[in-house]
Amino acid sequence: EDCTNKCAAASGNELFTMTGDGIVVFDIATGDTIRTLDIESSAFSICNDGTRIAAAVWGEGSYVPTLFDIQTGEPVSTLNYTSSEMFSPANIVTNDKQDIFVAEIGWTGTVGVWDMKSGEEVTQFKTGDYPPLTLRVSPDGKQIATTGHDNVLKLWNAKSGKLEQEFKHFEPGTEDDPNVWYMFVADAAYSPDGKMIAIP
Repeated sequence: EDCTNKCAAASGNELFTMTGDGIVVFDIATGDTIRTLDIESSAFSICNDGTRIAAAVWGEGSYVPTLFDIQTGEPVSTLNYTSSEMFSPANIVTNDKQDIFVAEIGWTGTVGVWDMKSGEEVTQFKTGDYPPLTLRVSPDGKQIATTGHDNVLKLWNAKSGKLEQEFKHFEPGTEDDPNVWYMFVADAAYSPDGKMIAIP
């Protein structure tokens, strides 16, 4: 089937893929379809505990940040979203150690952080003039990394939304430079202990 979004492995033998029919779960070893979850979202993430899927589904005039049961696809809880800006994320990440749900909001470079237990929003912060290309949460859940079109890796406090550090990759290209698209910091990854972060 056509993959319209990201794929995420929830365990050693299951692969979750967003398709036009919802989230389809495959057996990694055989390639067989195990089940299809009726979840239509612009992005999704598998929670670290392996029991929930974090996604954004269409609600009353906007997408709504929601947690679903990973086996049945039934909603477990809905997170409180009160901003006037339309919630339509292309990036969603979660961290169970701090019970946070992190998502890009709209198209103005804003990121929101929610407490998955209470459902309440913890903070919002603006990463730049455009949506971030990447959202990553540190292993301990205390820091959020964003990358973007400005060639800067930015590290944010997950609770306060305050910018803690930033690292400029290299000078951005110009509109006349044919390699400008290759100059964006397009991804980032924390080391397992959270002490290092790598960018391409």
